[in-house]
Amino acid sequence: MYPDLKGKVVIVTGGAQGIGEAIARRFLEEGSRVVIFDVKEPVWSADGLIFMRVDVSDPVQVRGGVDEVYRRFGRIDILVNNAGVESYAPVHELNESEWDRVVNVNLKGCLLTSKYAIPYMLKNGGGVVINIASV
Repeated sequence: MYPDLKGKVVIVTGGAQGIGEAIARRFLEEGSRVVIFDVKEPVWSADGLIFMRVDVSDPVQVRGGVDEVYRRFGRIDILVNNAGVESYAPVHELNESEWDRVVNVNLKGCLLTSKYAIPYMLKNGGGVVINIASV
């Protein structure tokens, strides 16, 4: 049996397309209120969906986005850390700035969104953080 997700407030990073879009759509189908943090605006929309332009590698943007979600809804129940980028350069050709971009989105982004969302979750008795990795 699945938990009741109706009315839950969910943040999905990287939810504008791909796996994140599918995750966001599924939460919406279950009656959750979904906020997408992404640098790209989604080409899709649905009732209950809010888009916020947030670069998960930027602590100021992440904190502002998380604070805004809490101000709007008074709670954050679920955080799905899905945002990710990749580099196809062979390691011996990879420059440091590209490496930093991948690490900052894929790893630091999870740290920042969790760091700022978890205190709000704890205020309301807890929550769920889901970290996604894919290739």
